[in-house]
Formats: sequence, C-alpha cells, structure tokens
Amino acid sequence: MDGPPIDAFGFGLSGTLAFEHRWETRAQAAAPTAQGLWPAPRPLRLVCNSWPKAGTHLLQEVAKGLLGEGTWYRQAELIHPPGGEPVLLDALQAKFEAAGERGAVLGHFPWSPALERAFLDRGWKTLFIIRDPRDMLCSTLRWMLDLRPDWAISRHMRELPGDDARLAAIIAGLPVLAPLHRNVDVAWDKPLPHRLERLTPWTSSAHACTLRFEDLLGGPDEDARRRQEAELRRALEYLGDDGRVPLAELARGLFNPLSATFHSAQRGTWRRYFKPEHRALFLETGGEELVRRFGYPPTEAGEQP
Repeated sequence: MDGPPIDAFGFGLSGTLAFEHRWETRAQAAAPTAQGLWPAPRPLRLVCNSWPKAGTHLLQEVAKGLLGEGTWYRQAELIHPPGGEPVLLDALQAKFEAAGERGAVLGHFPWSPALERAFLDRGWKTLFIIRDPRDMLCSTLRWMLDLRPDWAISRHMRELPGDDARLAAIIAGLPVLAPLHRNVDVAWDKPLPHRLERLTPWTSSAHACTLRFEDLLGGPDEDARRRQEAELRRALEYLGDDGRVPLAELARGLFNPLSATFHSAQRGTWRRYFKPEHRALFLETGGEELVRRFGYPPTEAGEQP
C-alpha cells in the first residue's frame, strides 16, 4: 500500500503509538472544568454509541466535557455480554447505577424497538457517531496491526501478503477471530453495510442524535469551527440543554492542534490508500449504500486521483 502507515484515525503511525497518551494529555489540558459543564444537579445518563472506528472516544470526550471526569470515565466501555438484550440492559443499568445520576457508557450497541423503548423509559440519551465508511476501513487496518499486535485477528492479518491484501480483506469480511468475536452486534465476517446492520438503525431513531465525526472534531479554520459548533448545538438541544452549557467552552475541550486526532478532520483520507481494486471491491460488496445514505463523496471506480 502506498503512503505512510495509517494510524487509528487514518494517519501516521507515530500518531498511533502516541494515541492513548496524547488523548489523555489533551483531555487534561483542555477539559473545561473538573465537574463538567452540564448544570448541577441535573441528571444526565449518556449512551455513547457508534460504528466501530467511527469515533466512540470522541463522544467520550463530549461526555467528559459535560459531566467531568467522574467515576464513570475510566470504566465507561461496555461490550455486549452474552445473553441477548435483557442481559445488555442489565449491564448498562449496572454501569449507570455505579456512576450515579451523571455518567456515560461507551460501546457498539444494537438497535431494536425494545431497546429503543427501554432507553427512553429509563431516560437514557443516545449519541451515535458516524464517519466516512472508507476511512473507517483504513482505520480498522492499523487498529488491528499496530495497536494490538497480540490479538488473533492481528496475527492473521500479518500473515496476509501486504497492506493491499489486508485492506481488501477488511472490505470483503474477516474471520471472526479474537477479539472480534466479542462484538456480537458487529458482523465482522460480512462487508458493509451488512456488517453494521444491527447498529445503523439508531441513525433513524427519533430518540437518538446522530453526529458526524468529521464535523464534531473541528479544526483550525473558521468553517471547521462552525461545523463543530453546529454538531454540538444539535447534541445539546437533543439532551435538553436550556442554554446554560457554554458551547464555545465545550468545543475548546474537544480540539487541540497538537493531538493525534487533529489531522483526521481532513476528509477523504481513504483516497490515498484505496487502489482501483479496493474501489471496485467496495462498490461490488455494497459499501456505497452507506456512502450515499449519509452524504459522503462517491467512490469512483478506476485510477486513483
């Protein structure tokens, strides 16, 4: 594959290796207040939901800006335990009870009429983040290869003959090796959009707020800042903010030009890595359905620009 190694956000490997440290450093430097910006004592229980590699931890930073770094922050991630939807609801309830009236949970949680109703009845608010599906596929490659080299799926990927073959495998569908088998709501062995079909219906729910990774992240120019503030404003309106949350202060807590995530505000990074065969495979396996549905630039078969 041409170009530099891709990190967890689709960019250089040095960013990958520093990913967790730089996120933590940025959060410590930019967090608006230790208590958060959501007016006390109003309760807020957030479900930060996403497609895999679409920016779940960016939602966690939104939650941190609102709620502060409470007991929930270091234990926010939840993987759907075996046993179906009742077990998932019990696990979510236990997380929120441990956090108190103000907390957030992160994960890839399925949609169903019963779950949507249960979330609504319990007063849980769902933020769902999406990202250009092709950038997610590139991000998945380095997530598997560089961040967790001891995983079974990572060992399998390294046995393939180069990054072009690895990216093609991610587009077409992967063997469900550890730890992919734990994500019971993500069909890793299928291509897009079928891989995400249990998650994507949240984007059509009247009881959830869908945010776009590219807009939420922000950037140094005025247009990027406007798009970020528009996304945050939609999220706050959905959460029931009455105007007391300072939008600009919340936005400042999400953006740092020195962080590894800054570069990912650029659109269309996938174009640097998709060769004609990757474009053709993506179109053949149906990935363009998500591209069209969510208004991303089309995938053109043929030579790279």
